[in-house]
Amino acid sequence: MRYALWFVLALSAVLVISMGWQHVRYLEWRRDMAQDHQPILHSSSVFHVISYVSLESGADLVESLAKAREILEGAGVSQWIYAGKVVLMGLRSSQLGEHQWDAIVLSQYDSREAYDEVARSNTHSQAFAHFDANGHGPSHIGKSVTLEGDAEFDDVNIVYYPGIDYLISLMRSKFYNGIVGGKQLGDTQAIPTVPILDRL
Repeated sequence: MRYALWFVLALSAVLVISMGWQHVRYLEWRRDMAQDHQPILHSSSVFHVISYVSLESGADLVESLAKAREILEGAGVSQWIYAGKVVLMGLRSSQLGEHQWDAIVLSQYDSREAYDEVARSNTHSQAFAHFDANGHGPSHIGKSVTLEGDAEFDDVNIVYYPGIDYLISLMRSKFYNGIVGGKQLGDTQAIPTVPILDRL
């Protein structure tokens, strides 16, 4: 009986160590490859916002986003989780129209009320002064909540792929087409981006 107990304890320890190691590997991948800065633990009341932005003519994207991040994070009103340069406009939403976006920013606020307060403030307009399109976005991650405009979506999903070649290969694969084949989506907005948060 004693040996069985020691065996179960040893097996449990190995499982816990293995799970911890896998979690650390996944966290390193999220931070280094996808440049996802989402805190591991956060309150269920936090509010995630996706902002679609279009650059003013002649402005530099990285420089403009870095200024926006500095203003908002410097004021302690938001934390930037992800920023991505738009590679190409994939599926276009009929609700959001034919607009050409230059970047997408995912940021986190303490609550919906905290976001609303910032959105009404001079800080928010000052942060995004170098961009033309503050309309249409932002939306809540998970179940979508429309904050501007009248576009309505059920869910918002962010998916990381390790490169455009991988994405194209996946979309042409029998596996992918077997999953999505025959399914009729409603209105969809899909925009591939390249992570640039580490440059801001």
